[in-house]
Amino acid sequence: MLDLLHIRDLAIIDDMEIKFSKGLNVLTGETGAGKSILVGAVQLLLGSRANQTLVRKGAGQAIVEAVFHPGPDRELGNLMENAGLPLEDGEVVVKRIISKDGRSRAFINGSPCPARVLGDVCSRLVDISGQHQFQSLLDPENHAGFLDAFAGCLELRQQVANIWEELRVMDGEIKRLESLEKERVVQEDYLLFQIREIDALNLVAGEEDDLEKERNILRNSEKLANATRSAAEKLYEEQGSVSEILAFVQSQLEGLETVDATLTILNETIQKARMDIEDVASQLRSYSEKIEADPVRLDEIEARLEAISRLARKHGPTTNTILEKREELAQRLNSLSSDHEHLKELKQNFAALSAKLAKAAADLGKAREQAAPRLEKEITRALRSLAMPGAKLKVEIRPAAPGNDRFSLDGLNIGHSGAHQVEFLFGPNPGEGLKPLVKIASGGELSRTMLALKKVFLEVDSVKTYIFDEIDAGIGGEAAESVARTLEDVASRHQVLCVTHLPQIAARAGHHFSVSKEKIESRTVSRIHLLVDMKERALEISRMLSGNKVPRISYDYAVEILNGTERKKY
Repeated sequence: MLDLLHIRDLAIIDDMEIKFSKGLNVLTGETGAGKSILVGAVQLLLGSRANQTLVRKGAGQAIVEAVFHPGPDRELGNLMENAGLPLEDGEVVVKRIISKDGRSRAFINGSPCPARVLGDVCSRLVDISGQHQFQSLLDPENHAGFLDAFAGCLELRQQVANIWEELRVMDGEIKRLESLEKERVVQEDYLLFQIREIDALNLVAGEEDDLEKERNILRNSEKLANATRSAAEKLYEEQGSVSEILAFVQSQLEGLETVDATLTILNETIQKARMDIEDVASQLRSYSEKIEADPVRLDEIEARLEAISRLARKHGPTTNTILEKREELAQRLNSLSSDHEHLKELKQNFAALSAKLAKAAADLGKAREQAAPRLEKEITRALRSLAMPGAKLKVEIRPAAPGNDRFSLDGLNIGHSGAHQVEFLFGPNPGEGLKPLVKIASGGELSRTMLALKKVFLEVDSVKTYIFDEIDAGIGGEAAESVARTLEDVASRHQVLCVTHLPQIAARAGHHFSVSKEKIESRTVSRIHLLVDMKERALEISRMLSGNKVPRISYDYAVEILNGTERKKY
């Protein structure tokens, strides 16, 4: 139930707080007084688009805040829990703030939330019926939803929608993979060719460095052999070699150590140098003997380096990068193979899910067919209670035609809302035949049809607060009295807020609010007043009958209407 609505700086409302009660709450007032602004304020809480033009001139922001006590509602609790919102003491406080720059913020129980979440939560708390909703009644696309709500199969409908969406995504992925299948074969062959080309060389990381060193030696083998052999001869082997000269020097110093002991150390140094030179000469000789020209080996190295260079031009400058590329190619090949396996798995899952969707859609169709006659009977009865004695409504259910947004399974063309198209056919008078609502229903007939739906859905609708915005459009006389009685019946089970111009409805209100506007310092301000005594109500109803100038006869008639109306206790 909506307990409190607080509005500040919204359009011509500066600061307004309204405490609503159970039962039938009626809002009346002359055109432009601000009644529609009140409804618009609640629509903001339902997530409607906000813009800076809503903010009262001179104010920095507009604020709409409401306090609800919804009672037990498992789905509402789950919705708030999933959104991470607290639900304390069974109270839901919702707020929306619109800044003058057009930005808006939303809060539930003090916690910030997206406007979408605010709308989702509030749509479980309050339902608004007005001219826009009448248009939704004209659209056959919405008729299946009305029937499903009456049939109590909204969960089954949601199950169909969930499976359909999962199948749609899966179908798109299958088509994507199938379109890639031919390309996959070509890519797979090319990847295998590249991998085999690399594997054929049996590469070792960094081997090109060793090969280049060996190639350089083989290319200069004669020069290296001659140079090292000549060096060995100069150091030790030929006459007058370095080793021979050092031996002569050493012989010159022998025996002189007894004259000067310091020569002993110098002579030992010469001896060590002679031994080192002889060792170096030996190694040079050995090196020169090992070095030899090997054209065959040189050709092998040249060929190996050329093969590596050829791959390097494709995959990178070194054997390391080539081997890394090989791993990348292998991963891509595995991915292609994985896609192929994934495609097979998807097709298997698609078949299983298709069977599941076909069964769920068939079950939904059966539930609709079983509920349709009951809905027809209930709505027709409700319409007749609304001064439409000859009116009849038929629920037509027909198989859906094939379409891009439907899966053809087991002879059914299944979309997100099932395999059938549902349309309400309406006949306002006997003998005129049944036609689509859009082709035959007047504004008053639409108003009463919407009210009939609300009355029929009393038992199944979890929303506890209904707002009717000028549902009396286009009706009067006996029809007006019938609508008033029906609103009173609806209000016995749901809280009702009704914006009306009909005295018959105002007279049946449990709580009657008068909305007016006044000028304060050249500014127009909307005001609301709860009419608590019979005189106030009679004056307002007489104004509704005759305008602002109330003749005595209108006032007396208003008193008569009030005295003659039995108002329900809520």
